Amino acid sequence: MVFKFNVSQAALSELLKILQPSIADLPKDARTLLRMPRNIEITKMGDGEYYYFGLRFWIHSLLQLRSQTANSLTVHVNIDGIPLFSSANTCLWPVLCSIKEFGTDVFPGALYCSCGKSESASVYLRDFIDEMKLLE
Repeated sequence: MVFKFNVSQAALSELLKILQPSIADLPKDARTLLRMPRNIEITKMGDGEYYYFGLRFWIHSLLQLRSQTANSLTVHVNIDGIPLFSSANTCLWPVLCSIKEFGTDVFPGALYCSCGKSESASVYLRDFIDEMKLLE
C-alpha cells in the first residue's frame, strides 16, 4: 500500500511516531514496519478500498492499557476527507474515534480510500454503525 501511493519512508516514519503512543505494537520507523508480515484484508467497497479496525478491539486495548473497567463510555467520532496528493483526486477518509473517559487518545475505527468523494458515507460506515449498535 505504501508503494502504491508513493508515500515516502520519511513520511511514514513521521506518521508512525504520531500513532505509536496509542498503538503500542507499531514500530517507530517505516523500515521496521515494512519488514513486518501483515495479514490485513482490504475490502473493495464502492469506488474505493476499505479496512475496518473495529471499536471493540480499541476499547478492549485501551481498557487493558489502563488496567481499568467501565460501565459506560462516551465515544467521539470524526470523519473528514484528506487529499493524499495535490495532483490527483485520491482521498483518505479515516473514521477517527476517541473515548471521552480516556482523554485525548485518538484511534482509527476504519479507513476508506477512493478517488474523490464517496457517493454515500453509509458505504463505509456500515460496519461501524453495526458494531456501535451491538456495543450499545
